Amino acid sequence: MTTQSNASMDEQLGLSLLLVQQAPYSRLQIRDMTKSYWVLSHVVSGSVTMRTGGHRYSAAPGQVMVHPPHIPFDEENAGEGLHQVLFLDITLSQQLDLFRMLPIAPVVTLTQPESFQSVFRQLLGHWNEPDTPLRTLQLFSGILELVKQLIMSWEAEGKQPRPEALNSKEDRFMEVIRYMEQHMKHKVTREDLASLLHLHPNYFDKLFYKHFQQTPMHMLRSLRIRKAKALLETTQASMELIAYECGLGDAAYFTRAFKNQMNETPGHYRSRMQKLLRWYGPEER
Repeated sequence: MTTQSNASMDEQLGLSLLLVQQAPYSRLQIRDMTKSYWVLSHVVSGSVTMRTGGHRYSAAPGQVMVHPPHIPFDEENAGEGLHQVLFLDITLSQQLDLFRMLPIAPVVTLTQPESFQSVFRQLLGHWNEPDTPLRTLQLFSGILELVKQLIMSWEAEGKQPRPEALNSKEDRFMEVIRYMEQHMKHKVTREDLASLLHLHPNYFDKLFYKHFQQTPMHMLRSLRIRKAKALLETTQASMELIAYECGLGDAAYFTRAFKNQMNETPGHYRSRMQKLLRWYGPEER
């Protein structure tokens, strides 16, 4: 039995924006460049040859080159050109790298390149303004819009995945996290998770903690509680059913686990959220 729910969002977005730059050139020759963050380079004009991970790519106007952290790349163009360049990192809840969760291809053709250019120009204007809380919000909003357009364009192309040669050590844990999400209602042990990467459980724990600053079982528990919160907010499902859907045992164990992490019982959490919805929801006629 499964539950039906309305949309709910419980994400902690983290954004590090290091550079917003419009980069014209008369001749492009970047050799063996490596950055510790993601590089997004929108080709406005010019024709670029890119080499990375043992592969060769061509990028034309209206396409975005996506360079992962710590992976060397070359870019060449014998003629003139113009790029719109971003250096950034974006993380979701549990410190998960957005572009690790979505393995975007090295070159993406934008569905609406003119819109991307327009939003970038606005972003560049805010980047050069004095630092204020409003500027921070405008930068955050602009980056999210550009990333949204990039991801939607990648999906429209059929979600061509990033080659394994461009993956880092962190990428291999994405398989583990996807397994957690897909098997949440079932019993999952650290041995199960370690076996996905053919590692000894103790060594797997150590590597996982190094990347995410938490053990794999702690992340699994947090993902389960997060799903339970969404079900409490958006459904009238019983505590027994939510416990089953989230792999949190029976209602009694679910209540203890939820209270331990959230400092309130699931029943109190649901009541509190429903009151908020009544206060801010549409007026009854």
